[in-house]
Amino acid sequence: MSEGKIVEAATYDQLLASSQQFQNLVNAHKVTSGSELQPHYGVQKHKTPKEEIQKINTEQHLRESLGDQLIKEEEREIGDTGLKPYMQYLNQSKGFLYLSLSVIFHFVFIIGQFVQSLWLAADLQDSSVSFDMRIVDLDLAFAFTLSIGTTMNTYFSFGVLAFLTWPILFVILPMVYITIILQRFYFASAKELMRIDGTTKSSVASHLAESVAGAVTIRAFGEEDRFFSQYLKLIDANEYTDQSFRCLMSKLVVNILMAGFIGMALSYGLSLNLFLVISVQSQCIMSNSIIAIERLEQYMHIPSEAPEIIEGNRLALNWPVVGKVEIRDLKVRYRPNSPLVLRGISCVFEEGDKIEIVGKTGSGKTTLISSLFHLVEPTEGSIIIDDINVSTLGLHDLRSHFGVIPQDPTLFSGSVRFNLDPLMEHTDQEIWEVLKKCQLREAVQEKEEGLSSLVVQDGSNWSLGLRKLFCLGRALLKRRKILVLDETTASIDNATDSLIQRTIRTEFANCTVITVAHRIPTVMDYTMVLSISDGQAVEYDEPMKLMSKEGSLFGQLVKEYWSHSGNVSGHLED
Repeated sequence: MSEGKIVEAATYDQLLASSQQFQNLVNAHKVTSGSELQPHYGVQKHKTPKEEIQKINTEQHLRESLGDQLIKEEEREIGDTGLKPYMQYLNQSKGFLYLSLSVIFHFVFIIGQFVQSLWLAADLQDSSVSFDMRIVDLDLAFAFTLSIGTTMNTYFSFGVLAFLTWPILFVILPMVYITIILQRFYFASAKELMRIDGTTKSSVASHLAESVAGAVTIRAFGEEDRFFSQYLKLIDANEYTDQSFRCLMSKLVVNILMAGFIGMALSYGLSLNLFLVISVQSQCIMSNSIIAIERLEQYMHIPSEAPEIIEGNRLALNWPVVGKVEIRDLKVRYRPNSPLVLRGISCVFEEGDKIEIVGKTGSGKTTLISSLFHLVEPTEGSIIIDDINVSTLGLHDLRSHFGVIPQDPTLFSGSVRFNLDPLMEHTDQEIWEVLKKCQLREAVQEKEEGLSSLVVQDGSNWSLGLRKLFCLGRALLKRRKILVLDETTASIDNATDSLIQRTIRTEFANCTVITVAHRIPTVMDYTMVLSISDGQAVEYDEPMKLMSKEGSLFGQLVKEYWSHSGNVSGHLED
């Protein structure tokens, strides 16, 4: 190819015999790899002396260019390690001048390297667990080893100097004391500044992730400027903390450098300078490491969930047999000192009931469903299913005995069969029957691989409606006595909604179905409605009775729904 166009297309040998441009490419590759040049074929087989001289000059130019490139690479590698000026200096220094200047050079070079590491450490501040673990596992161990070695060397040098020239102690001891005082001033505020820096940086990352995820909605409502302004404010807040930390760090470096130069002027010894270098390095290490260790310790003490399996309280494979759910004075809060989200809900879902949970946003509908799966611990009260308190069961036993169709359909990377039956408990015939019932059979048969068709992570190669139907197919395969739907019909078209509701009515006729409502028309098919407001059960009765009840919350929600849909009176009469 040349300039975006195909010049010639043939086999390797044919191109060698007919294309001068291809021969040049092959020969250039041979030159760089050190192989013998490709002999010329075809039209280039017989060359004039002028052409042969031109060929030799071209090959020589390629070799010289390659050699220059390798030399530059080698020089750049030496320069990157910081050894180039050091090696040049050693070659130019002699005698006493060499000894005197080497001391100063070592001092400046080492201080420069550690100051650079300080700035790098400031750039790498992060609040992620992986970053904290890397500090504890790698950086802390390496720095600890380096510090021990340098400290031993320093104190040994102090001992030698004190033994040979004891008056130097009058310089060393005050410098050590000054360094300790400087460390205390630095360490008092460095930890908090680094902690605040990590917090503000997390806010920037979270806002950016949320903006990317909701970019379509943000553009649709014309809110780009507001989100951009908020992003700049978060960056400013983080930069303010970051600059405060850098100023504090610069102050420490300047103070210790000044102490080092004073000590060097008084004693002209490298040992004191090494001690001051250790002070700078240790402060950076301590600040990074202590913050990381504190965060990891907090993670280690976060209360964990209940065990997956409680050996003394295992469930039968067909549990629940009846499907009766009793909620007794259930109270839930998400944190110990936060207000209650559910404030004493009590009701009974009988066997085979179809219960719709309705309420405005933030009323506690999803929290009630989460309590059923033991995703949140109840503060007070209990949930009894078939005379068994769910709090006494292992999480795996409890959750695996429910059927669930979530609000956000979840698919896994793998095949269609794996997503419907991940534990390989059903035959292909059973899976095809389920696909037929949830109107997925034709969509899967159109794929060449059938049940082995690819499903990428999160199912992004399938539409949202089909992903919902996949979740319905999982529930049909499990055939549990209790089915939970958390706003399953949200964000899908009316046809898919009708299909899901029809399948639930026919296939789960004898099951207890608990649904968080999203579309009011689907509620009318249910036997009972539970209305929740501010974490309390306001009413629990049949839909038509609640509709005819004066001041009913459910009746208000129905009217609000139809008022947004257009023909209010006609729909209410229906």
